[in-house]
Amino acid sequence: METTFASSHSLFLFFFFTTFISFSFATTASTTKPHRLAIKLIHRDSIFSPFSNPKATIRERAERAFQTSISRLAYLQAKTGRPSSYSFHSNDIQAGVIADNEGIQFLANFSIGTPPVQTLVTMATGSDLLWVQCLPCTKCYNQSIPIFDPSKSSTYSILSCDSPSCIILPRDKACDSSQHCNYEYRFIDNASTKGNLATDVLTFESSKGTTTIPNMVFGCGHENEGMTGRQEAGTLGLGYKETSIVYQIGSDKKFSYCIGNISDPSYAYNQLVLGSGAIIEGYSTPIEIYNGFYYLNLEGISVGNENLNITPGIFDRTDSGGGVIIDSGMTYSALQIDAYNALSVALEKLLDQILEKATAPPSEPFKLCYKGVVGRDLTGLPVVTFHFADDADMVLDEWSMFMQYNEDVFCMAVLQGDLDGLSVIGTMAQQYFNFGYDLVAKKLSFEVIDCEVLA
Repeated sequence: METTFASSHSLFLFFFFTTFISFSFATTASTTKPHRLAIKLIHRDSIFSPFSNPKATIRERAERAFQTSISRLAYLQAKTGRPSSYSFHSNDIQAGVIADNEGIQFLANFSIGTPPVQTLVTMATGSDLLWVQCLPCTKCYNQSIPIFDPSKSSTYSILSCDSPSCIILPRDKACDSSQHCNYEYRFIDNASTKGNLATDVLTFESSKGTTTIPNMVFGCGHENEGMTGRQEAGTLGLGYKETSIVYQIGSDKKFSYCIGNISDPSYAYNQLVLGSGAIIEGYSTPIEIYNGFYYLNLEGISVGNENLNITPGIFDRTDSGGGVIIDSGMTYSALQIDAYNALSVALEKLLDQILEKATAPPSEPFKLCYKGVVGRDLTGLPVVTFHFADDADMVLDEWSMFMQYNEDVFCMAVLQGDLDGLSVIGTMAQQYFNFGYDLVAKKLSFEVIDCEVLA
């Protein structure tokens, strides 16, 4: 196991520091807020990721995705209203899964400070702050790259208590005796990050050179607890608050991301775009922003030409929970139990005609599994379509709806939610799409596209 980690860790460092070298010697640079800021995204199972384990089997990857998905669903349920029915036991959950509160799916790298120091963070649509671990550390977890030392940056500055960014924070936690602005984020599982709210220069690489943006607000975390298993430096929040990098980059408050084949560890074209150059194209549907998450109005589901018999309103968000969230931190999707049952029955009816059922181990929640290979045996299967408000249809093929459980068994990649519980559009369902968020118009646009053409 030590040899495996060392091998993947070395490859990650090679990618990371060669990126830094090419970025340091770029010939063009900008210090204004950019029209289009593109950032490569690294999937956590990519060969370029510090989490990569090239010796992991298909089943091990599937089970890890399941464990992190139910952990993420439980977190989202608790955060948005109603606790999940999924329970956790220490002997069932691998290290790091319970602390997966911000959903480590995609990583982004850029630099902080003067001189610039490379960092690696988790992209999180459900968070509204960029934060990284900082020296001196009162409590810090082990990350795969050096921890940022603000004392060595000539442009680092802690915000004062009367700064606009500090004023929006809870007043009982925002100030210390030196009138420095503090932040503290606590998660449902008792993990937390705490430190100074500060500003510094952020430097990003793009195909056109480098972009340097001064005075970007971020959290410099000196106390970071309960985050076992994390190796990245912190979180890149894309939420709907003034502290979010989306708000700081431009007044139009737009961002987009494109997700390709997440099962291919060599895929290198996932990307995030910030600013007015974000790609806002294709179908468009309203988004509701509630409690820091992006909700969609899902009106129905069809399989092929058959509309499923789903009671109207079961996807509505209420004061006690429910609704449909699109999330960058959860691998599998989840559906409210009645919708889940309707979808699984419709797919079962089709698949029973052509394939032999398989049974996943009792410890797994996969209720619809078959003997076969997704890319071979599901070609031509009628697509599943999620029908969102304003006639926005999200068409999901076999790669978005099914996961390979082992070499010769695949299962439906959807978790069963509660009766009045939350539904989530996970990253498997988002494969091969570009999603554009317009936070001023409160619209989500999406289209099927090859991310490589956007790189």
